[in-house]
Amino acid sequence: MAYGDRTVWIGYDEKETIPYAVARHSVKSQCHHSINVFGVVLQDLINTGLYKRPIEMRYFEGREVLWDPISGAPMSTEFAISRFFVLELVKKQFHANGGWVLFADCDILARAPIDDLFLAAELQADKALVCVPHRQVVEEDTKKGGQLQAKEVDPRFPGTYSRKNWSSVMLLNRTHSANKGLTLDLLNTAPGRDLHRFCWLKNEEIGLLDPKWNHLVGVDTVKSAEAPCLVHFTNGGPWLPQYHDVEYADEWRSAYADWIRKG
Repeated sequence: MAYGDRTVWIGYDEKETIPYAVARHSVKSQCHHSINVFGVVLQDLINTGLYKRPIEMRYFEGREVLWDPISGAPMSTEFAISRFFVLELVKKQFHANGGWVLFADCDILARAPIDDLFLAAELQADKALVCVPHRQVVEEDTKKGGQLQAKEVDPRFPGTYSRKNWSSVMLLNRTHSANKGLTLDLLNTAPGRDLHRFCWLKNEEIGLLDPKWNHLVGVDTVKSAEAPCLVHFTNGGPWLPQYHDVEYADEWRSAYADWIRKG
């Protein structure tokens, strides 16, 4: 392949094993060509010595949460920070070739060929990373029936909440020199909020994707010209009783049934 290897990495959390399985199944089902799909598993990163950040369980605002002391903040999922280790992970799978690496949260559903998403990135070869540039106002303290979410505003960065959800679906260019700045030292010492703002990159090194590639269910209320190719149940999906009837719930349940049937 002229562009190098294409790999997909989906965040894994033991509390969200079913949405992870459905996300993985939907991605693999929506491919013109066979593609490698892996999980970003925090414990695996710890076991291999890549992830050295301290982790604690703390009581915060009346509930026990996974806590990142470096950030001084809770982690809503096990892949809150581990997502940024994908370039390190892909080195172990594909040593020589370049190409792009796709990371996605586990609460997504692919509705169109992921090949087209990779092509959209590959056409921006001068960029180190591409994503959908959401401008999201966060009003609620929690999501998904109890997970805490950050709400801080930082005037150093554009947007009401700096790059909220930009990293939930992102493609990183393995051959771009700017990504050399995403070192293991930075990964293990930088506050999570800075990693989510892509602190190792300049603004001009970040490419933009059509919003259809990360449609935030219940958040993006303006209909785009094209139907969403990838939907993201960021506030909670149909696997949770309180989100049983959200937009695209029937499609998710269909994908779930297909995963159960095919195994």
